[in-house]
Amino acid sequence: MTVDQAEALLGGSEADGAEGELVTRRILRFVLGKLGGIYAKLVHTHSGADLTDGTVTAAKLASGAVTQAKIADGSVSLAKCDSTLRDSVSQKDAVVPDTANSTHKIGQVRIYVDGHTAHISGLLECVYAHTASEYMHLMSSSALPTPKGGIVYCETPAGVLAIDAGRIRVHGGTAGTSYRFHDSYAV
Repeated sequence: MTVDQAEALLGGSEADGAEGELVTRRILRFVLGKLGGIYAKLVHTHSGADLTDGTVTAAKLASGAVTQAKIADGSVSLAKCDSTLRDSVSQKDAVVPDTANSTHKIGQVRIYVDGHTAHISGLLECVYAHTASEYMHLMSSSALPTPKGGIVYCETPAGVLAIDAGRIRVHGGTAGTSYRFHDSYAV
């Protein structure tokens, strides 16, 4: 059998002289390739966007899916959806306890994450001038998100804060000064 004869058979017309002829591997590959382009594989999946009509049974829905039954019994509402979406995008305020090291005090620290941005504010007090070249540890908190860029510096008259993975370090400052700081950074 030739490719032209196989094409004619697939097209619905009788191929002349095809009776009693053998199908070669080349022809079989050709036919299977044509069938693969016409019919879906036996096992396949569809995107939800492919559904244009009909219904999907409740058993096929995701466990958290909103159904008419959930709306009817009040377990799902627009207010609950709005709250859940907001909570999934943003964390609540975190308040960190006041702390100090030998040169500085930090207090009233609030951490708020809004999407992919962290906002941190508080009051930094310089008790003694820090003149060493390295930054000194000031506080640690698991509520403090790691900056996307590694370390964020916040310069104030009371000292320079270095914010990194779950901690704040401090350097410099003028003794006897305090400064209310606010900084935002990508997480």
